[in-house]
Amino acid sequence: KMKSTHPLLRWVKEFNLNLLPNSVTLRADMDRSFVKTQLRNASPTQNLGIGTPKLTTDGVPPLFEKYWLFNRAYNLNWNLTKSVVVGYIANVNAIIDEPYGELDTQVKQDSVSRNLRRLGRTKGFDQQVNGVWRLPLNKSPLTDWMTADYSHRFGYTYFANSYQIKDDDGFLFGNVIKNTRSRGINGKIDLVALYNRVRALRLANQPRVSRKNVARNPGDDEDIIKPQPDFLRSVTRLLMAIRGIQVNYTIDESTSLPGFLPTPGILGMNNINSAPGFAFITGSQDPNIRFRASENGWLTKSRTQNVPFLQMRTQNLTYRTAIEPFKDFKIQLEGKWSRTDNYQENYRVDSLDLQKKFASFNPVRSGNYSMSFLSFLTAFDSNSPDDNSVIFNRFRSYRQVILDRLNAQKGIEIKGIYNKNSQDVLIPAFFAAYSGVSPDKVSFSPFVNIPLPNWRLDYNGLSNIGWFKRKFSNISIQHAYSSTYSVGNFTSELGYRDVSLLTLNNMMYNTAYLTKGQINNQNVTTLPISGPILIDKGDEYLAPIYSMSIITFQEKFSPLIGINATTKSKISLQISYSQDRNIGLNLASNYVNELSNKDLMFGMGFTKANMLVPFKVGGKRVRLQNDLKFEARLTIRDTRTIQRKLDDVPVVTQGFTQFQFRPQASYNVNKKLSVTAYYDKNFNNPFVSNLYYRSTDQAGVQVRFSLSE
Repeated sequence: KMKSTHPLLRWVKEFNLNLLPNSVTLRADMDRSFVKTQLRNASPTQNLGIGTPKLTTDGVPPLFEKYWLFNRAYNLNWNLTKSVVVGYIANVNAIIDEPYGELDTQVKQDSVSRNLRRLGRTKGFDQQVNGVWRLPLNKSPLTDWMTADYSHRFGYTYFANSYQIKDDDGFLFGNVIKNTRSRGINGKIDLVALYNRVRALRLANQPRVSRKNVARNPGDDEDIIKPQPDFLRSVTRLLMAIRGIQVNYTIDESTSLPGFLPTPGILGMNNINSAPGFAFITGSQDPNIRFRASENGWLTKSRTQNVPFLQMRTQNLTYRTAIEPFKDFKIQLEGKWSRTDNYQENYRVDSLDLQKKFASFNPVRSGNYSMSFLSFLTAFDSNSPDDNSVIFNRFRSYRQVILDRLNAQKGIEIKGIYNKNSQDVLIPAFFAAYSGVSPDKVSFSPFVNIPLPNWRLDYNGLSNIGWFKRKFSNISIQHAYSSTYSVGNFTSELGYRDVSLLTLNNMMYNTAYLTKGQINNQNVTTLPISGPILIDKGDEYLAPIYSMSIITFQEKFSPLIGINATTKSKISLQISYSQDRNIGLNLASNYVNELSNKDLMFGMGFTKANMLVPFKVGGKRVRLQNDLKFEARLTIRDTRTIQRKLDDVPVVTQGFTQFQFRPQASYNVNKKLSVTAYYDKNFNNPFVSNLYYRSTDQAGVQVRFSLSE
């Protein structure tokens, strides 16, 4: 027994450490099935006409169908402290192997008993450990205006192959093990709580109060707080425009290793040699696990094992904040960043090596990438369908600038050349032209590391100003902008076999240093090949490390400007102008595909109570007892898709001008019956010759009757 003054107990008491789990759950299920089928034949003597006819089982072996499953589940939840929560979940699927036939001998029964004591042969094992830690930021007055939760989860999974399945050389194919690791932090910065620490800023955050009579009576101890002047209050509030920031960052990783021979025991590790090791079952992403496993004899020596060694990593970052420069004006900022990387190779015994050493075959790196971006600097540049496009011509001219920079960086030790249509030239030139960045400063890497914020603006203060206040009960102005830059699926060229260059430990982007001749022939001997632009027959063009399919910018002003208003007479008005563009650089065919849309929308509606019907019903003027709702919307849209080739004239592949007008009136006769009358006018005027002018008119009346109570 420890005294109450023991240092360990004082530490436990100070941190509120809970030594016992909150809940422990164990569950075991057994499912055994035994089916014996015995067929019978006629007696052989019956065919000779001797004796009494009878059926017999002589010479007919019975058929057995049986299985014995033993499934187990473990669950533990532990509130280690007030700010740390830990959970453990494990599931085991096992088979109790039985000898063939009935258990009619002591040897067979002993075999089953041994398998039961070993808890069966594991077919599947899965365990997950997760924990959440509320960082102790509230313990310090310097950080108590921030909150953050760190989450950590790791898992280990064992997949058993078919029992005793072997290759032609007698080697087992082995099993597959996989681990996962997920880490993330979710934080919030409450800047309002920080501002309130300063007395002058706290007063600016508080609502205005009426001035007090400063005349004081004898014995009056009430403090007199003088309100700030309006100008000073506004300036102070402007300095506190940012009210808070939320940040969420997660990393999800996994490693899959095939050909694994040991079986799992306690915590998934083998009871004899502790394979695959404590580090692997707790989420280690060390790529050297395959080398360590082969050295320790954990992997099969089958030469036909074709399941790849695979590592994956996914990263996601989001942040958002709200800014209030002054009353009724709100700005929302949001940024996103996402990247996925995969690495795989076939790791097995080299069939050409007499010593049967393991080797890496066909290493491949792949992935995709996207992030929020700001490309509005070129949003309003001319995108004329002919050769007068300002942005595209800029893209063409930037290729020479990037080409000169790459040649200066390459040096004489790298054999081979770039040309204007090389991937390492096109990507930075495209990025610079369509984002407004200088070609002299743009990075060669297509992976930009800083996600720039998109925004949404809302202003509701016009209804409190002069003429607008007298005419309108509500006016709101909206503006929203979003832009996403993304790199489509990319895959490493097969000629790059340097594993250190392709594994997930290397997150850098390198420009090309092998020629296409080297890659195609998988050796250092170069052969002349023809390229998109051939200067000399002997020229060899440098091939990129990562072959990328498409680079895109997706930009939306939704809306660029939008106004929603309601008059004093209950008439609602809507006006908005939106535009978006989707620009993709196709690196396989060297062309840019531009899809653009421009929308102009007008809307109007009202709700009229006790409306007088404009015609007589039964010779009398009638007023509607319920509200009549009327809405009308006019939309004009310009849509066009242009394909711009680097060495050819641009082509409009699709496009039209659309006009749509839709008024409708609806009236609820009672709770169950409603009537709607509408008219829809729509026509499309195409820009291309393979489409036709199309016009449609629709009109009708909808009557709905509800049978529900």
